[in-house]
Amino acid sequence: MSVLQKILGVLKPQSSLNIKVSLQDENVSESAAIASPADLKFPYRDYAITLMLKAYGNVEPIPAQYSLYYERECGLTNPRLLHQQLIDEGFLELSSLSQLLTTLKVSDLQQILRSYGLKVSGKKEELISQVLSDVDMEDLFSFFKNEPPRYSLSLKGRDFLEQHKDYIRFHRYTKYGVTLEEYERAKASLCYTDDCEKILIFLYNEKVDGDKYNRHYHLVLHELYEATGDSDNALREFLIVKYFDVNYVYSFQQLSFFLQYQSFSTAAKEMYESEKNHHVLAPSDAFYVAEHQNMHLRNILNSIYSQYLLKDLIIPPNVFSTIVSEMITESFFDVSKWNTYLLSQLKHYLRLR
Repeated sequence: MSVLQKILGVLKPQSSLNIKVSLQDENVSESAAIASPADLKFPYRDYAITLMLKAYGNVEPIPAQYSLYYERECGLTNPRLLHQQLIDEGFLELSSLSQLLTTLKVSDLQQILRSYGLKVSGKKEELISQVLSDVDMEDLFSFFKNEPPRYSLSLKGRDFLEQHKDYIRFHRYTKYGVTLEEYERAKASLCYTDDCEKILIFLYNEKVDGDKYNRHYHLVLHELYEATGDSDNALREFLIVKYFDVNYVYSFQQLSFFLQYQSFSTAAKEMYESEKNHHVLAPSDAFYVAEHQNMHLRNILNSIYSQYLLKDLIIPPNVFSTIVSEMITESFFDVSKWNTYLLSQLKHYLRLR
């Protein structure tokens, strides 16, 4: 095998036109699939196509295995069927020679040029241009024939991806547990805007309206407001989460559940033991507040205190305001002191010795 054969992991386009990719996965039969591409309904089909085009539309071969999110998020256990369908229907096309060359390292391109006695200086784009202009195409093609085909987005594929670009961003937020059905309902309420973060902010504010003491919802809203550059609301959601944390809101929610089966003293001891080695505040909290403080901070805090009346108040508003004030002067914020204080207040509240 020549040097170029070793360097170039690509396929000669002319020789690949009649290649057929097997639809049969070694481990998953077509009949065993939860859903074939034809069975997928809106919005899952469009979502699955978007994820497939994004993942395999940039000079990519057909992989041996696919990510599990096609099954978890789309209900598709054999993504290979959809992948082949996108090729057959013209969403993906064989990568051009210039596209194939972009997959190589600069050192690989230089070695190609050097083997032909050509200059090897310049940026990657310049080296690719020189290979295309000075190396005989037939010579290049002859080295590709034993490699698997690679595919790139066609114009049809690019248009589809552009029309569904919000799905790409939505995919990043599925780690928070939001479903595609929830997302589409919120999207419809906003007249089908394609601003993913705006849609999710609307959705999670609805969730908060139904369960305003849910820490997870506020944490997600914080991330979403950060992504949109809404610093005031991002800070507000961050402080809500911290206000919940210093008052052990989640732990008290768990305590209420365990009181159905345990005495208060037993459940309280277990709650305290689970929190004893957990640091509620971290240096990064002070850094964030110091970086994001603004003239609206006092109003933000007052709105939190008026809207979130905690049943179990370990740290009253005036003390939390002191904590936040010390966070603003980050270098003077004593994390250890405050975490020790919070734990002692919890112990006292639970009436533990």
